[in-house]
Amino acid sequence: MTNSKVTAVAAAVLACGITAAAAADFQMYGSIDNSLSYIKSKGQDGLFSMYASNDLSSKIGITGTEKLTNTMYVRFKLENGFSPDTGAFAAKDTLFNRESSVTIGGSWGELSMGRFGTLFTGIGTYGQIGKMGMNPCGTNWHDGAMSGAFTTTGQVNNALVYQVSPTDNLTLTGLYSNGAEEKDWADEDHLYQAAVRWKTDDLTLGAIYSAIDYGNQTTTSSRDSKMSHNILLIGNKAFGATRVYLAYQHVENARQLGGGKAVFKARDLFSTAAVRESRSALDSDAYMIGVKQPVLGGSLAAKFMYLDARWNGENVQGRDTQGNRYVVAAKYRYDLSKRTDVYLFASWAKGDGMFKNTENTEATATRWMTAVGMSHRF
Repeated sequence: MTNSKVTAVAAAVLACGITAAAAADFQMYGSIDNSLSYIKSKGQDGLFSMYASNDLSSKIGITGTEKLTNTMYVRFKLENGFSPDTGAFAAKDTLFNRESSVTIGGSWGELSMGRFGTLFTGIGTYGQIGKMGMNPCGTNWHDGAMSGAFTTTGQVNNALVYQVSPTDNLTLTGLYSNGAEEKDWADEDHLYQAAVRWKTDDLTLGAIYSAIDYGNQTTTSSRDSKMSHNILLIGNKAFGATRVYLAYQHVENARQLGGGKAVFKARDLFSTAAVRESRSALDSDAYMIGVKQPVLGGSLAAKFMYLDARWNGENVQGRDTQGNRYVVAAKYRYDLSKRTDVYLFASWAKGDGMFKNTENTEATATRWMTAVGMSHRF
């Protein structure tokens, strides 16, 4: 997208925002996060750099709500991620990569359409990592994020979401996406998700189920590939000032594990041909235990994650078909104000077995990281 096009789009968005503000409840919001980080991956030189959006996603968004009746409303939301170290869009040629949605709601719940972060992500209106408070260390770290061991599902286009809260503590959410709509319906991947969340001040319990029905003859599946299933169970409980976190996930027939900055694609672990020829793919079990505790006027969080993965597809000569990954992470955060905080972070991760099948895979699986940074919300 050229500079002139970006300027034109930004001007149009601002004009729409001013108009919306006159007609509806309108809000502009965002956050910015930047850090100095050092990352050392297995077999590679260490990298010291200014690394953006480690602890908090840098984003800017606008949202507005209009009341139709006393119980019904319409809401829109447009949200874009960016890199504060360069000012670049988080996704090339996409202005609202994090969310672009319109919603109608009432006492019966709400129905939304557009582009969303899926339920197993920390992105947007319906991302459950943040809503369920899954992760004591934040959402975007290379390995300290949930995706360091758990398989997440990113963002999707052409999605429908329905959400309802039968009680103040209980929320039910469902999502469906039919892919990018670049091919025939049968050739697209289709995502189905459902989440249940029970939340009080001192206890959160949640579950997310995901299924992917793979399209015909894609780069990661064949016509008769089995559907992928993913079930996540989480809970966190406050014991006085200390909060304890637990999570478990079981995955079957996935074409990739992890996500974000710790993604392991089956075609990289083995080969594209092996994945295309296999009805079955990757199975895994992931576990997490974590804790967060006030310390010296701030908060100290720590976690341990373990991933046990297996390849159930076609035999690949000379490749390991089982592997484990271990992740330890810790973060100290100190709030300078209600909107601004500073943090220190460190993580260590190690992969064995299939996670050493190639040099690039091992470099992602085995590494350590330290960072110091600042976040601000507006």
